Amino acid sequence: SPGAYGLYINGKDIKIYHNTILMNASFVGISAAAHFENGTGFDVQNNVFVNSNSTAGVQRLAIYSKVQESSFTSINSNDYFAPKIGYLGGERTSLNDWKAATGKDQNSISVNPVFVSTLDLHLQSVPGNSLLDNTGADLFASVPADIDGVARTTTPDMGAAEFSAVP
Repeated sequence: SPGAYGLYINGKDIKIYHNTILMNASFVGISAAAHFENGTGFDVQNNVFVNSNSTAGVQRLAIYSKVQESSFTSINSNDYFAPKIGYLGGERTSLNDWKAATGKDQNSISVNPVFVSTLDLHLQSVPGNSLLDNTGADLFASVPADIDGVARTTTPDMGAAEFSAVP
């Protein structure tokens, strides 16, 4: 399918932890922050997948999966924000639709994160980001520091960078 993807995954036993991906340019076809083409053994946690592409008539998704739900060994504690959350055997318009399709993602959310800018994807310390603060899964053994070298805790933030939200 022609289109644009922030992550294009094709493989086996891949861990996708603590990424922040924003799709905000105009594209035709399918536009997704994360695209799973083929494979098994995917472990997807603590990511922020956002698609704010404004092109009319484009299939705009946070996550697009050609693989079956059984290909995800774990998928949880992610933020999915887009006009339609995802595609897994069909379009999944809401987060509840996505959770039903995966049978997982119990701790995932759908929040429009407030970034510093479209070029600086650090999360701002604003009340709207509070659901992303200290709500990730404990992956400290695999990802002890964020993209800036700041130590993670056992209650990390979703996304690439740690931050502190104001209540």
